Amino acid sequence: MKTIIEENERGILFKNGVASRWLKPGKHRFWGLAAGFRIQRYEVESVTSVLTPELDRLAPEGDLTRLEVPEGSMALIMAKGFAHSVLGPGSYGLWQTRQVVSARLIDAQALEVELPDVFVALAPP
Repeated sequence: MKTIIEENERGILFKNGVASRWLKPGKHRFWGLAAGFRIQRYEVESVTSVLTPELDRLAPEGDLTRLEVPEGSMALIMAKGFAHSVLGPGSYGLWQTRQVVSARLIDAQALEVELPDVFVALAPP
C-alpha cells in the first residue's frame, strides 16, 4: 500500500486497528496485507483537533501542542495573532505546523451576562 500525505496534512497509520506510526508530509509505502492498513488524516490548517488517545501518543511536540480545558472553563484560541475560536471543556490538540497557535484559558463561571428581564425567568439556574 502506498499513500501521499500532503503538506497541509499529518496522519496516523493504523495496522490491524492499532495506531502504529506518525506520518509527516511525503510519500509512504507499507508492506503487508493492504486490508490491515488504515490511515487517519488530519488537516493541520484547521488549527485544532479533538485529542484522541492515538493523536496524543504519536504526534510529536513540534507538530501539536496539547490543551486541556477543564469543566467550567473556556479556551480562547489565537492563530497567527488573530482570534480563531472558542473551545469548551475537553482535550484538544493545537496544530503548530503551519502557524503559531496559542490558547488562553478563562473561567467561564466568572463571566457575567446581562439578560433582558423577559429572559431571566427562562434562563437555566
